[in-house]
Amino acid sequence: MGSIVIKLKPSDLKNPDLDLRYVIPDKISELTNNKITDDGYDYLDDEDTTMAIFLKSDKPNEDIKMVLEILKSELFLDNNLYATSKVAICENNNYELSEYILAHPL
Repeated sequence: MGSIVIKLKPSDLKNPDLDLRYVIPDKISELTNNKITDDGYDYLDDEDTTMAIFLKSDKPNEDIKMVLEILKSELFLDNNLYATSKVAICENNNYELSEYILAHPL
């Protein structure tokens, strides 16, 4: 089991609603027929109070393509997350962000 993380900086969002931590994984799970599922969230200890939304995936290197397509085509609470988020993958289900490889933007 691997992991995909979506990092959101509140100052980059049109609507920095905290409900994004639920809306994003629910929508991605729905649109992927539960192939990619919710794995929690955390706030990074940085100056921006970045939110990290974790998603479980059996094949993160493949499933990242679906996640990016969803972020391109959907608005989440009036936010274009494709333009404002950083998305990274990890081959194991790890919450240590230093283990993740940036997939978007490149």
